[in-house]
Order: sequence, then structure tokens, then C-alpha cells
Amino acid sequence: MVSETLRTINLLFPENDGRSRLLLSKEVQEKHLDPRLLGPFQLFHGYHENPRNIMLPADIKGLFENYPYWGERLYRLWKEADDPTPMTKVEIWSESRKSPRFVYWAGVIALSFALFFGIVASVLGAAQVWISYCSWKGPTKAGCGGRS
Repeated sequence: MVSETLRTINLLFPENDGRSRLLLSKEVQEKHLDPRLLGPFQLFHGYHENPRNIMLPADIKGLFENYPYWGERLYRLWKEADDPTPMTKVEIWSESRKSPRFVYWAGVIALSFALFFGIVASVLGAAQVWISYCSWKGPTKAGCGGRS
């Protein structure tokens, strides 16, 4: 379990990631933790070609195989990083609108608006054609406001 814990620290705070290392060093200083946590851990890698093969699982099954004790917690961290929990009111509102039912009704409303404005545009176009026809034929044409 100790080896797995050290591999987990290497996984969460890789040496080549400055931002995560800065976060780790800040926590070590604030909580008066062992400063050796900031150094890399040399672990036995078994039959793997390099240390990254054992540290970076390819899928969820590999995560639970490589980290049997910490796997569940690492999986929850991965899920939270992949799809963060909404915090602000706008994020909460946006998250509640992701359901397929909302998308369906938004589509229905959009099509209704398109249909309504399409009909209005067609009626206005027909009225413009009629007005220009009457203007072209003159005011004496029957049906255009003139007398026959």
C-alpha cells in the first residue's frame, strides 16, 4: 500500500508539471509535511518498459488494476476533472439545460418561430406583389381599389 501511495503522489504531481508541483510545495509548507514529498520517488517498476507505463493507466480497468487501494478515489478525481461540478448560478442553470428533453423543446420552439416568421414573410411578400401589380396596372383596374 505504501508503494501504491507513492505512485499515486507521482501520478497526481508529476515532476514535469510546474503548476501541480507548485501546489504540492505550497501544501507541504503550509501543513508542515515531510519535505521529501517534493522529491521524485524511485519505485520498482517490475516488467514495465519505463516508469510511465505503471504510473499512467490507459483506461479505467488499468487504473483499478494498477491502483487497487486508491483506484476508487483516483477515479472520482478523474471524473470531477473531466466534468466539473457546477459552482456558479450560471453553471448550474446551464447544467440543468443539458437534458435531451430540454434540447427537444428548444428545437420545437425554434421551429415554431421559423414557421411563424416564414408565414408572416410570405403574407407580406404576397401583399407587396399585389400592391406593385395594382401600381403597374393603374388605379382603374378592378380589385385594386379602382372602379370598373
